[in-house]
Amino acid sequence: MKVGIFSEKIMNLYREGSFSFDAIKLDGVEDERITEMNSLIVGSLKNDVVEKCAKLEDIFIPFTGRNGFDENFINERGINIHSTSIHAKFVAERALSLGLSLLGRIVEYDQKLREGRWSRRNFDDRTSWDSMFNKRVGIFGYGEIGKCIANLVAPFNCEVRALSRSTKENVINTSSLTELVESSDIIFICVPLTDETRGVIDKSILDLMRDKILINIARGSIVNEEDLFNSLKEKSLLGYGSDVWFNYPDRESDEAMPSRFPIQNERVVMTPHCGGFAIGAERMRYLDTLRQVEEVFLQN
Repeated sequence: MKVGIFSEKIMNLYREGSFSFDAIKLDGVEDERITEMNSLIVGSLKNDVVEKCAKLEDIFIPFTGRNGFDENFINERGINIHSTSIHAKFVAERALSLGLSLLGRIVEYDQKLREGRWSRRNFDDRTSWDSMFNKRVGIFGYGEIGKCIANLVAPFNCEVRALSRSTKENVINTSSLTELVESSDIIFICVPLTDETRGVIDKSILDLMRDKILINIARGSIVNEEDLFNSLKEKSLLGYGSDVWFNYPDRESDEAMPSRFPIQNERVVMTPHCGGFAIGAERMRYLDTLRQVEEVFLQN
């Protein structure tokens, strides 16, 4: 079993460990040795690269998202795809922090106080914040991250609903996205990006979210970008918190606006796709990926 590794960090962890399989560091997808690999540890691959890897049997993704691959194309070739969700608890924590920030008006309070404004502290119309306690929580996609979110909100006495492909225990199961949204106060998007979920949070769904909060820690494109902007502009959606976006910097840059629309306002809390990058989380993901490779190697 020949394993190709693109990441220097993962290669270093391989060298430090005592693994049974042989691995080499590949210098990008142009490296001619890629055609000899039985397995690859990589975050994305184009179809033309997959096509030339005639000996490829397994792809190991060192994170959760699979949208860097054409899964149908890969499945047709009998190649197995593996990913890790060991960092799910960190992503769930990021999701909850976004929700708490919006409910608690943390960013709004912070920005105003930096300007010397006290949110009407000494007046009858003082700006209040809301609590997570007793909220109806809807989780769209009840995988590992969704389960972790449900566990995190449990101390807040939340009523948790879920929309998933199969019936889940210890939550209220819903049969449609419309039902989930209508019966929830705060909705967490946790589904993978697929042809089915791309743009599924559109105007028809956002119109049902009046005075509700939407949190996205899955992929930006699950939400229709223009419909989101209009919903925020019209103040229909109470708040939007997201760690995932529609636009990202080029590999050689650290600057890019996250959306082509000016969605920045006090009802939006934004973080730069960092949910899986808590201290120590990256190492955990990489080691779990190497563990998966070892497991497949020993099974064969």
